[in-house]
Amino acid sequence: MIKRAFNFTDGKTGASLAVRVIVRAASDHLGGMSEDNVLKIRLMSLTVTAANADLISFFSRRLGIPRTKIEIVAGKNKSNKLVSFEGYSAAGLEEKLELLLE
Repeated sequence: MIKRAFNFTDGKTGASLAVRVIVRAASDHLGGMSEDNVLKIRLMSLTVTAANADLISFFSRRLGIPRTKIEIVAGKNKSNKLVSFEGYSAAGLEEKLELLLE
């Protein structure tokens, strides 16, 4: 198994993850890692702004985290976003994402 260097940060209330959203994809799926270690997420959303709710739903379904614990804290109008996971550690989320990317 390849160990990836996700862009996680532990904070006072949980972990944050830097992601790059790519819109107008054929399906919602993980797009791998970019050259700068940012997780790429491909979504069927038509715009980056419309992708915000879809991104939260995507993480909720894939990681089994309630939507109320996930928030986009930066980049709401951009493809590069910072997503916060309240009450979750960076190590725990990294482990879940590793399993999804295998």
